[in-house]
Amino acid sequence: MKTINLEFILKYIRYILLFFIVIYLILLAGFYQGLTVPIVCSMGGLFLIFNSHRLPQKLIPPLAVFLITNLVSVFFSIDPIRSAYQFWLVGLGICLVFTLAVMLSSSDLKKAILVSVVLVATGMMTLSWFDVYRWNITYLQAIKNFAAAPSISYRLNGGNTIAAFYSLIFFLFLGFVFQVKNKLLKGLFSVGALLSFGLIILSSSRGALLGLIGGVSFFIYFLLQNTIHQNLKKLWGNKKLRSIFLVAVLVGFLALITFTIFYFYQASNHPSHGNPLTSRSEFWPPAIRAFFASPLVGKGLYTFASWYTSEVSTPPSQIFLHAHSSYFDILGGTGILGLVSFLWLAFVGGKILLKIDCFKNRNYLGVSAAIFAFAIHSFFDGLYLMIFAGFTFLIYLAYLFSHHLHTESPSIPNLSKKMFSLIFIIPVIGYSWLNYWQNEPLKDAVSLYKEESLPAAQQKILIAKDRNPAYTVNQIYTGLMFSDTSHHITQIALPAFEAAVALDPYWALNHANLAALYRETGNFSNAIQEDTNAVSLAPNWGLYHLNLGHSLEKSGDLTKAEQSYKTALTLNPEWATAYFFRQNEFRTSVVLSTEIVPIDIYETYENQLDQPYAIPLIRRAKQALSDQDISLAQDYRQLASIAYYRREPEKYELHWLDAEILAAQGNYKQAISQAEGTFYFVLRQGVYGPGSAGTSLYYDGVYRAPVLPVEFVPQLTTIPLPGEWEHRYFTLAEWYALNNDSEGCQTTLDQLLSYVPDYLTEYEKSSPCGGK
Repeated sequence: MKTINLEFILKYIRYILLFFIVIYLILLAGFYQGLTVPIVCSMGGLFLIFNSHRLPQKLIPPLAVFLITNLVSVFFSIDPIRSAYQFWLVGLGICLVFTLAVMLSSSDLKKAILVSVVLVATGMMTLSWFDVYRWNITYLQAIKNFAAAPSISYRLNGGNTIAAFYSLIFFLFLGFVFQVKNKLLKGLFSVGALLSFGLIILSSSRGALLGLIGGVSFFIYFLLQNTIHQNLKKLWGNKKLRSIFLVAVLVGFLALITFTIFYFYQASNHPSHGNPLTSRSEFWPPAIRAFFASPLVGKGLYTFASWYTSEVSTPPSQIFLHAHSSYFDILGGTGILGLVSFLWLAFVGGKILLKIDCFKNRNYLGVSAAIFAFAIHSFFDGLYLMIFAGFTFLIYLAYLFSHHLHTESPSIPNLSKKMFSLIFIIPVIGYSWLNYWQNEPLKDAVSLYKEESLPAAQQKILIAKDRNPAYTVNQIYTGLMFSDTSHHITQIALPAFEAAVALDPYWALNHANLAALYRETGNFSNAIQEDTNAVSLAPNWGLYHLNLGHSLEKSGDLTKAEQSYKTALTLNPEWATAYFFRQNEFRTSVVLSTEIVPIDIYETYENQLDQPYAIPLIRRAKQALSDQDISLAQDYRQLASIAYYRREPEKYELHWLDAEILAAQGNYKQAISQAEGTFYFVLRQGVYGPGSAGTSLYYDGVYRAPVLPVEFVPQLTTIPLPGEWEHRYFTLAEWYALNNDSEGCQTTLDQLLSYVPDYLTEYEKSSPCGGK
């Protein structure tokens, strides 16, 4: 009978544990947190404290200065709560790097963690290539019936985020290609490198390509360093060979430049990209101005979004969480002190890690090249916020540092390391528990609200607000949940939104929601002021002009109200036919005096069938339906499904088209189901228009909070069924009637009349339900 080798079993248990740690970090850490974070943080932090003697001594001073400058910026931040959370994440990342580095001390675990990353990356690459395959099959099937189909360029889902991750993976594969001796494994890793490179190209990420070029140059130089130095001396001594060599270098350089320019040109023509020379001009200036506003210590970690929304009309622009440059984020957030301390830390860390002898290990060289590429790409994107790439980057740093830790305990304990670890790690652990205690009631409140348990949700949100009143989201959600009754409005919702505006005065919707509550309570002067604040922050968004006009109208200032309404109609001409502007003679006169002709969304894309946009394709599909050519309509619909949109609400045009196709086929039951699903989202208005509730990145992006499925207080003035949507609601009622469902027809018609009470008389329609 064979004896069980306990050491062998423990070894593979460690491998499996390490594999699950990698899975959690790369795939789950950014999404599933809860109690897991403080528990893991406590275990890892205590483990690191007991192993603090193994930290590189030279790294302690710059690391301490870096943390101190970041902490100082928190106290001078325009949002200390948000900056404190980001500072904790920085500390958590540093703890993770050195905890993993200590765990990887044994050589077998060093290799095991790289293999674990390869396995996780292989699974993700498989999904990405399947997406490429699925998209191309859809495209080929859609164009087979067209003599001249529009060219729709593919972009890998995830864009810069996934490109940064696959760039890190490419260099890991590259290192294995030169490290392993087995030909089969060498071939497999070569295939992995090619596949990851292909995905980077398909992502059309220009920053990733520049990082890739830099990383490959780094890898080749240190791979062939001795050979290059020896041959250069020989080449330079031979005039003929020197000329050939210089010509070859020039040709190679020109080829690289040509490929890069072509790639940039192709990417700039993609609907999701801008001009490469100007695409960052929207983001870098706000970060630079934040720096000049506080050049020494900056305006606080992770506050770029506030600076951006204070300078750019948001909406219609999207919220951006970073300056599209990690270094500009550091400069604007922590000032010159933060940038200098970061560069010092990077310099000292680089001196420790970039040891020529270590590059003999090609895995080490590959990981180092990946870090170098990451640093280059970070100049053009905030990669530190990109979860897949960010955690993989930390794993790579841990792998590199694991080669440079002290392996034995000193005879005399190093007090500086011990004190540093205690002063640094204990607060990180403590904040993780504080954060959990503060945020759990907020998560519960959102979950209960989604379950339509409003009283229970209200109780939870009050607990969350009491535990952390300086957290803007707690105040906003309190205001949203307690805007249900007049008593709640005056006692709870109004004070909550006043606090929200004080905490974050840069988000226009906070002002608009507060204005709506002021208007509801008859405080028109305050309502006008807050609506004016919203308009000044987002002057290019009709919703805020509409609400300012409503407040001015309520106050009796019809002259200014008319101007605000006209501006709203100029920005949203489809509102001219909305019931809101038929409610009284004054509003009707505003529409008539502005001579606005409502435009069809499809007209804005006229003559753009050759462009990769969905709207002109949907228009052709609708024309085919009117010609009773269902097959052609389905072909156009299939093309539209992989095309692009300029605005988020446009995607619901495709959903409605699906319902129309089903109805044209006589399948009214499925058409009704599809239409009901479409209206469910369309009626969930958010700050970016119909169907956009919870998509603004304000709550889950800026504040990293769970998203409440409502953004407006009920008192905010909106156009619930803009443009064609009110007619489509009536069409839905007709479909119910054609499906012999008179009850569903009447319910739908009643809902339509609750939004547009004069619909039947205004459009001279009769009820399709056979009743009233």
